[in-house]
Amino acid sequence: MKFRRPVIFELNSGTNARTSEAEAVPFHMHDSIVEIICVEKGRLKISDCALDHNLDPGDVYIFNAMDAHRMRPLSPGTVILTVHIDKRYYSRFFEDLQDIYFICGSESPEKDSRELHYLKNLMRALFKECSSETPSDLVTENLGRELLGLLCEQFRYYFYRKEPDGSYMLFRRSSSTAAMSHNKRAYEIVDYIYDNFFCRLRLTDVAAKYYLSPSHISRYGRVSSSV
Repeated sequence: MKFRRPVIFELNSGTNARTSEAEAVPFHMHDSIVEIICVEKGRLKISDCALDHNLDPGDVYIFNAMDAHRMRPLSPGTVILTVHIDKRYYSRFFEDLQDIYFICGSESPEKDSRELHYLKNLMRALFKECSSETPSDLVTENLGRELLGLLCEQFRYYFYRKEPDGSYMLFRRSSSTAAMSHNKRAYEIVDYIYDNFFCRLRLTDVAAKYYLSPSHISRYGRVSSSV
């Protein structure tokens, strides 16, 4: 058994997404790859390093690069959505991405938050594009950047800071009230489109409701259309 498992990307955008029936997978890790899973159906038991967690439908968990992890289904027919993102590819867009540690789990306070709802929408949008007949490198790259941007803003709880003696200290990131206020409208727009998905919504109507231009608001329609 190889402890380090490579991830094969079929596209040139450093991302992939797939749904599958969960199987028992022994301990392994990925070099420079962030793995995000969402339980779509059934229940799943995961081990992240030395910690065990039971995940229910709708739960999301992030395995950081080089974190040893394993999983096994707790119920027959358990289905998971898995997203892989190559941090090496996206380091060109995010400063110090290799040193960032993300946290999101069923025990986290964000379980029912707008941020988590938006994260799951982005994961499903990425899966929809990856599984299309002609997936686009540009679209999947943009979705990967948007997903990582959300992770960096709302699910980045720890960061490293270099001390004067050259050593590195680990610090917990405090919440950013300004960032939460800035993103609140984006989440409201996504929720509004999601709630009215089967109505004849026009882009201009949504833009007028939130006092934004149609070009500015169009980017959120792509995310909600995956649900």
